[in-house]
Amino acid sequence: MGTKRVRITNLPPEVKEHTIRTALTPFGTVLAVIEEMWPKTLIYKVPNGVRQVTMTLTKHILSQLTMDGHRVLLSYEGQQATCDGCGDIGHLYPTCPKRRDRGAVSRD
Repeated sequence: MGTKRVRITNLPPEVKEHTIRTALTPFGTVLAVIEEMWPKTLIYKVPNGVRQVTMTLTKHILSQLTMDGHRVLLSYEGQQATCDGCGDIGHLYPTCPKRRDRGAVSRD
C-alpha cells in the first residue's frame, strides 16, 4: 500500500503523540507525527488543529476512529469509502445495505 500522509482532525491538542501511534499501529508503521501550522504569513507559529501522520500502511484505515475517547476523522490519498452508519469499507451511508429505512416509503 505504500507510505501515506494521513491527516487527523477533531483531535484535541492535549492528546499525546504516543496515543496516536498506538491507535494507528494496527494499520501499519508510523514514521512521524507532526502538527500542521497555519500559513507562514502569520507572525507566530500557530497549530491549525490537524495532525499529519506519515506512515507505511499495511491495510486501509477507516475514515473515523476513536482515539483517547474522541471521535476523529482521518483522510489520506487513495482512502477507500467508509460508511458512517455501519463502519464497513466499500460503500457510503446513503447506499448502506444494513440500513433498514433506506428508500422506505410509509403507506398508511
